[in-house]
Amino acid sequence: MNMTLETIRAAHARIAHYIVRTPLLRLPALDDALGCEVYVKAECMQRTGAFKLRGAMNKILTLTDAERARGFVAASSGNHGRAVAYAAQRFGTHACIVMPETAPAVKQAAIRALGKTGKAYAAGTLTINVPAGTQRVAIACIATAKGVTKVINETAMNADVTSTFVKSTVPVEGANGYAAKDYNVWVFEPAVAYGNAAVLKVTLG
Repeated sequence: MNMTLETIRAAHARIAHYIVRTPLLRLPALDDALGCEVYVKAECMQRTGAFKLRGAMNKILTLTDAERARGFVAASSGNHGRAVAYAAQRFGTHACIVMPETAPAVKQAAIRALGKTGKAYAAGTLTINVPAGTQRVAIACIATAKGVTKVINETAMNADVTSTFVKSTVPVEGANGYAAKDYNVWVFEPAVAYGNAAVLKVTLG
């Protein structure tokens, strides 16, 4: 896409209703060091605490209603993931945010706070506690990994429910030094929301 003044103005108009107009603050303490008058855009006051909400919301607003209803997948160490999770909440859909294990705990917590549940896992066997009322369970991993090999529902007499998870591959665009990658996502959407809490034992290759 060619970046022009018109495309910038269109993006501004598109996202205006969904963002905070943050202040431009004078910062004279840096004038001498930088040899100019310094101003800072206080995007720390944005709805998700960073400017990343602008780009995420602009992209999501260009999607159709049907595309948004399918949900979003993003790979992020924090700020972009939080923006995508916020957008998913705002539009009443779901988001799967893939984060590195080294992501700051405070950023992981901020993303989880925007959804019902959310955790990051490495290869091996893991346990997922599914709260009562859950309408969707999603597990994602990088496409070069083997991924989900088995899912056992321990609260249903250790039933093998692997076949109930539908696998799809989602391309995630690279940004800020991160290369574009494909992620495999396994999603289970029960016909009726879980009436009781469930414990899933998942094996990842």
